[in-house]
Amino acid sequence: MDSTTRRQATGPKRSWSRRFGSARAPIVAASAALLVAALVLSSLATQMILESRVDERITDGMARDTEEFAALAAGTDPATGELFGPDVERMFRVFLQRNVPSENQVFITYVDGAPYLRSGGDPPARLDRLVELTDRWSAVQAVERGRVQVDDVGVVAYQATPVQVGGDTVGVFVTAWFRDLEASEISDVITVVAIIGGIVLVVAAGIVWFVTGRVLRPVDEVSATARSITETDLTRRIEWEGGRGEIARLVATFNDMLDRLETAFRAQREFIDDAGHELRTPVTIIRGNLDLMNYADDAQREETLELINDELDRMQRMVDDLLLLAKAQQAEFLDVTPVDLDALTDEVLAKARALGDRDWRLDAVAPGVVEGDRQRLTQALLQLAQNAVQHTEPGQRVGVGSALRDGEAHLWVTDDGPGVDPAELDRLFGRFSRGRTSARQDGGAGLGLAIVDAIARAHGGRVEVGASDTGGARFTVVVPAEAHHEATVSPTVEGELP
Repeated sequence: MDSTTRRQATGPKRSWSRRFGSARAPIVAASAALLVAALVLSSLATQMILESRVDERITDGMARDTEEFAALAAGTDPATGELFGPDVERMFRVFLQRNVPSENQVFITYVDGAPYLRSGGDPPARLDRLVELTDRWSAVQAVERGRVQVDDVGVVAYQATPVQVGGDTVGVFVTAWFRDLEASEISDVITVVAIIGGIVLVVAAGIVWFVTGRVLRPVDEVSATARSITETDLTRRIEWEGGRGEIARLVATFNDMLDRLETAFRAQREFIDDAGHELRTPVTIIRGNLDLMNYADDAQREETLELINDELDRMQRMVDDLLLLAKAQQAEFLDVTPVDLDALTDEVLAKARALGDRDWRLDAVAPGVVEGDRQRLTQALLQLAQNAVQHTEPGQRVGVGSALRDGEAHLWVTDDGPGVDPAELDRLFGRFSRGRTSARQDGGAGLGLAIVDAIARAHGGRVEVGASDTGGARFTVVVPAEAHHEATVSPTVEGELP
């Protein structure tokens, strides 16, 4: 089986495992658990409330029936208009004729310790035939309220009220409720609640699954993009149109990181390619001359050693420049202090005069202070001055100047050379890049302008390239400045401010 077939065979399994092994499944499970807990608690609360209302209804019903019976016993017989007196049987008959029990309720009467009459209908159970209850209820001497367990019908709530004549109990009136049967409708309500809750649970779980899928989709894309990134392909980005929010910021941050990685890897590849190409030449020269030394006389050997030392010096300068460019990416690259622009400009011009026989001029001086690294800025300007020397002939003009404009410090070097070919602008500040218009070649590695650009960027600035007033080149290092001052022309310098 080849690699493509293996990927096709294992792809769905990995996709399935990623789907249910990711954060999506725990989120759905946690949401479902919360919904189940809420459903259980709400069902228990509903059941408790309904059962409490059933008990209240039964208690109120028994109290009402007892009050009605007491009112009847204290009143007159509606048939004769006379008091019932000791005729408790007549009292029970009249009450049962005039009162109909509720569903799941029954009235039972006892006379002389034996069952007498009960309410009509077919009750769930014949309580008057249960000897245990008959013995208990017929013997009460005071109002008694309680509950008993009866086979087949469950709990029965009752209230037994004795009827006394002359201090003797001659009868007992009992109102009984089949409490479990009365509460049976609660089970139906709970069942409906459970069914509805189950449906809501399934629907909610589906919604949570869908929403979390959309929310976590950028995370999955981040993971997929990260897995697909290789050292040779950093071009993939995550497309996200979900508006603003944490996910959008995550996607933007990840894409920015990929941009930086792509830039860094591209620069690394270019650096390795260029450094390998540039270092190969001196190594080849050194090796070839070492081979020749075996056959050379003393004079030739001395000449060869001098050539080898020169190549080694060139390699050392190249390595130093490469280390400088590498350090430019680090925070400690700059030693930032207040820098006087006028003093810096004068100092750079004084040092630049030793670089070559040129007509050195001070174009302009800015009396101001910027926050920067004095040595690095000097290094950048001297590198630009060295570059101007390489592209001009002896006696030609090279100018150095500074100015403050719009909160930025401008430090420039101009020359009267052939200028910059527009076709070279894209590669001008690349590593190991050499211009084709140089008046002479000194064996440089082509890292000078790259170092200037790195120093400017480390200061939060840039390098601008343009043409001088005489058609030559003008290189300007632009860095942020704290204050704004208009540039002034030095009184000892001829010419106008560029």
